[in-house]
Amino acid sequence: MTENVDEAAERLSRRWLELPDGVEGAVALHEETLDLARRHPLAESVAESLEIAAQVYARLGALHAATTMAARAVEVRRDACLDAVTAERLGSHVFALDLLAGVFRARGLEDAVTGCLVQLVEMHFRCENNAGVAWAVRELGAQALLAGDADNAVAKLARAEELYAGYGDDESLAEERGECRVLLGRALLARGDRESALPWFERAVRDFTAAGADALAREAEALRAAVSASAEPPAPVLLKIGDFGAADW
Repeated sequence: MTENVDEAAERLSRRWLELPDGVEGAVALHEETLDLARRHPLAESVAESLEIAAQVYARLGALHAATTMAARAVEVRRDACLDAVTAERLGSHVFALDLLAGVFRARGLEDAVTGCLVQLVEMHFRCENNAGVAWAVRELGAQALLAGDADNAVAKLARAEELYAGYGDDESLAEERGECRVLLGRALLARGDRESALPWFERAVRDFTAAGADALAREAEALRAAVSASAEPPAPVLLKIGDFGAADW
């Protein structure tokens, strides 16, 4: 009888979500899930089961097991993209890498988080999606800024800005572009260059206004005003430094 992979994956997902005995009750389910992935290496429903398993493990604090499942999900999502790329599949690959990066971050493996972003850059470059490359390079810049490497952050964020500039004034990217410009301004501030930072906050205000993101525009304007007055810039609220790899499950 031919196996219905979607039904099998759905059953596994339900069992993961209803896991009764914590990590101790997951041994057989763990192997069944990996075995299904071995039999169906391109099945997106299987990737979803792997992602659910990774999140369940992470909530239980079993971070090494979560890493195993999340890494396998990334492989399935990646191979599905390479088999036949679509916008939806690229988005699913981003989700899987974000999940894996969150597990790595929870384990204190910041270099591995960066490695996930490098994979993301490579995939979007290969698929000729420069907007995706720009977002990933932006997040590399945010990682560098969080690590206190202002020069590296400026270089990465300036490169992301160049990639966004290739889309002109495309309003669908206005909010992303504004977020990148705020980060670039903050990186320049971290390097001690207030004069160069100020125009990026001004441009970000215009981007957010064009996108109808009024709350973001107000936050960027508060940054602009503080920098213009040589005052201490306000801490990020909505415009957080780094969206990728949040340990949120």
